[in-house]
Amino acid sequence: MQRKTNKAQLKGLVFLVSILLILVNACNDSEKESVFFEDEEISTLETEQEAEMYFNMIESIGNAAILELESNSGGRIEQPADPEFSCAEVNWDEENSRIVIDFGDGCKGPDNRTRKGKVIIEYEVNELLVESEFVTVLENFYVDTIKIEGTRTVTIESLSSEAISYTAVIEGGKIIWPNKTFITRESEGLHTIKYSDLSLKIEGEASGSTKSGVSYASETKDPLVFKSDCLEYRLPVSGSKTITVEKLPLITVNYGDGECDNKFTVAIGEKSKEISLD
Repeated sequence: MQRKTNKAQLKGLVFLVSILLILVNACNDSEKESVFFEDEEISTLETEQEAEMYFNMIESIGNAAILELESNSGGRIEQPADPEFSCAEVNWDEENSRIVIDFGDGCKGPDNRTRKGKVIIEYEVNELLVESEFVTVLENFYVDTIKIEGTRTVTIESLSSEAISYTAVIEGGKIIWPNKTFITRESEGLHTIKYSDLSLKIEGEASGSTKSGVSYASETKDPLVFKSDCLEYRLPVSGSKTITVEKLPLITVNYGDGECDNKFTVAIGEKSKEISLD
């Protein structure tokens, strides 16, 4: 039986949308580890983190639009108050079942980074139901000077009074720098939000290529868990993932066992290093 979310649950969901912006480039400090890790190992780790950061930004914008649509279903849709849209013009095209979020020639989002271009959400049913599908398409979309391409599809898998789960699939993902270097990204994951403790669990796999054209694949071994009361640390409180690259040792990133902190451990082959974010 299909279920709809209620307003209290939606408030929790809106709050959790911001979590998807906290997967910042956790390798900013990894450049300091270049003596400890080899250059190609650092490049692969940075590529994975950069891809997560930019596409989670797209997810945050897309989820915010879906939740605004759901909260206004059956009534007049107003200009959304979500901070994701504070500098954008939002066009609710109900006739064609699409939402166009237009950042114009550039404006600063809640993370103080400049967005430019359009994010378009296409759907068939304007509410959260099991098997509802929402497709996000990017049109000349930039964050600062970096262009992001690709399509993201969200499908609602389950709804209950305790949680919501949905799959998120990225196809044709590409992040392009002004000097024309780029990385690619394809991914599929299951995201589960629990209302009781406002936590987000992410599990799945991804693949792509680095700026130097090296292919890699990543997979969560233990689900990555984010908690709303640990947002200041910008990292999962627990979980781990592996990154596989041809001709390189297996890379493992471990985020701990549930404590709120700014630390994670990277193991590459027999080398292991704890890294702390500033």
